[in-house]
Formats: sequence, C-alpha cells, structure tokens
Amino acid sequence: MKRRLRSILKWGCTATTVLLLVVWVGSASVLVGSPLTDNTYVAVVEGRVEFGWLRPPGAWSDDGLLIETNDRPVIRWWFELRRHSAPPVAGFEVSVPVWVLSAPTGALAMCLWYRDRRRAPGLCAKCGYDLRGTDHVVCPECGAAAPRALKAES
Repeated sequence: MKRRLRSILKWGCTATTVLLLVVWVGSASVLVGSPLTDNTYVAVVEGRVEFGWLRPPGAWSDDGLLIETNDRPVIRWWFELRRHSAPPVAGFEVSVPVWVLSAPTGALAMCLWYRDRRRAPGLCAKCGYDLRGTDHVVCPECGAAAPRALKAES
C-alpha cells in the first residue's frame, strides 16, 4: 500500500510540476482570468497568479472568463502587492510567481524519484553493498534482508 501511494504521489507531483511550468511559460503571452465573486478575481498573467480585490472587478465576458494575448511576452519573477486608490478602481492585488508554486511539488517529485531509484541485481536494496558471492541472509553492512534471488542461490 505504501509503495502504491508513493508511486501515485510521485507521478502526481511530476505531472503537477510539468503543468505548472507550462502555465508559467504560457502566461507570458496569454492572460487568463475569471471573477471569483462580485469583488474578487483570479488571473494568470506574466508568470504569476494574481488575486485581486477590486471595485468594480473589471470588464468580464458573459461567461465570466477573460482571455487576452500579449504581443510582447513578459515574465515577472517575484511577488507583488499593488494598491489602487484612484476611482473607478479601488482595492488591491496580490501576485505570486508560478515558479514558487511549482518548486515544492518539483522538490517532492525529485525526492520520490531519487528514493525509488533501482539498484543493480546482487546489490543490497538499502545501502548498495555488493552481496554477490556471499551466503548472507542479511546484508552485513546495514542489516537489511537479502534479496530472494540471492537467498535461493545459496
């Protein structure tokens, strides 16, 4: 069960990281936004996820989705907090770079892939000690059980 859960988590984190990186690169040229409530919105623009609290929320289409293209692709690399106080827009916006969101999932995926790396046949699965030619039931280095194939040969 643990192994299956780890595999699901490993592949899920890998897919999420790849998806976030595609969104990050794609958002340099395309803005996609949607209102959350009457006064709030979320958008992916210029490599960042932007949350805004504005009155009025802006000009959204009938289906509530805003898609615009940018002729000059731009990626912003850091956090930003903007306050608008001039009418007709009053409120503030918080921007979080998408790479910040993909970094934890990427780090977790790399750790899981590293942990699940395969050892060559005849080596201890835990520490990598060469068990070929020995009649040990357990690894003399770390005490882990020897692979079944080696036990059967003895």
